[in-house]
Amino acid sequence: MDYPSNLSMFTGEGLQGLLQEAADLTLLGDANRMGQAVSSGDRRGTALNAGLLALGLTPFGAAVKAGKKVIGRFTTSGGKNRPASTYKHYEDGTTGRHGVSSDSPPGTPARDFDHSNKTVFVSRSGVNDVAGLFQNPDMSTKLVPIFENGKAVRMKLVLNSDFGKKKAGEVLADVNVSTRPSVGKYPVEIMQSTSPIGDAGTAVHFGTKITRSKNIGKEVGGMVERNPYPYEARAI
Repeated sequence: MDYPSNLSMFTGEGLQGLLQEAADLTLLGDANRMGQAVSSGDRRGTALNAGLLALGLTPFGAAVKAGKKVIGRFTTSGGKNRPASTYKHYEDGTTGRHGVSSDSPPGTPARDFDHSNKTVFVSRSGVNDVAGLFQNPDMSTKLVPIFENGKAVRMKLVLNSDFGKKKAGEVLADVNVSTRPSVGKYPVEIMQSTSPIGDAGTAVHFGTKITRSKNIGKEVGGMVERNPYPYEARAI
């Protein structure tokens, strides 16, 4: 692979670490960390963006929503007083949702939400394992991707600070993920990968069950599930 000239300052393990960091930040959409790194003006911030290019990924802040290629669309189940949500799936692994928030009053019109920085798809048991803990405002957690052969295949939920008998760094959940939507999976839209103490995990949107998915012209679907899983913050 021919790396951009901005990476010439890094060699060996330093280069591999930089590429891994760029990949991690891009997968999990950690806007705060990447924003700080790139906007700092130092050589590492510049090289991080170069690292994204070397990986074939979109440099932070360079993606223009209107110019991103849509590679699929999918629909998730609605709920009481809430219609189904529809999503566009983009080539860079992000999604755009059109729908109504679960806490909106009846009759609220659907709207476009901000695009995710990255979206992965998990099973019902997987979202059950992660969502409640990530949304618990009494603890600080983060989502960490696990790669195999350069592809994200799992995602861990890691404790950022001590909580009761649990120590910082302990893995609270480890779930399988995919980067393509399919019927029966649940979208996890990641705007930021960390949920600090006092925050209810608002930087990640845990969607409901996918009932219809269309990729590259092929559509599959099923009945709309009217009782989507209620995500509630839980303790460990």
